[in-house]
Amino acid sequence: MFLLKKAICFTLCLLTFFFISGCNSMNFSKKSTETETYVNDEVSLEIRNESIDNSGLVLLISNKTNTDLSYDSTYYIEQKKNGVWYSSDNEPYFNALAILLESKATNEFEVDFEITLPQGEYRIIKPINVSTGSIPLMVDFKIS
Repeated sequence: MFLLKKAICFTLCLLTFFFISGCNSMNFSKKSTETETYVNDEVSLEIRNESIDNSGLVLLISNKTNTDLSYDSTYYIEQKKNGVWYSSDNEPYFNALAILLESKATNEFEVDFEITLPQGEYRIIKPINVSTGSIPLMVDFKIS
């Protein structure tokens, strides 16, 4: 009986370890469905200078229109391997609260990768609501 309890405890500890260690990784194995780069004159997306490190970055979202726009906290991370973009196997990062982007204004949007990204080429895909609907804006970056 004692050995059975010990085996069950060991198994639960081992499963917990694998679950926790799996939560701290990000795999990129699904080919990206985002093949089109959207260019528009309503909003732009770029990375603030010197804000990139392996744990996060800061996006600059600029509204070029005379009307207010909005977005939420959703973003996707993709990695480029051998010239092909791959989506993260993890769920997108988001908070459904709407964020106002005032006319002719620029907002900073902090991205926390929640893990440490290894060296490589990546891109952030950030959906933004414009006059024609939601479009995915993209910006590439490298982790050295």
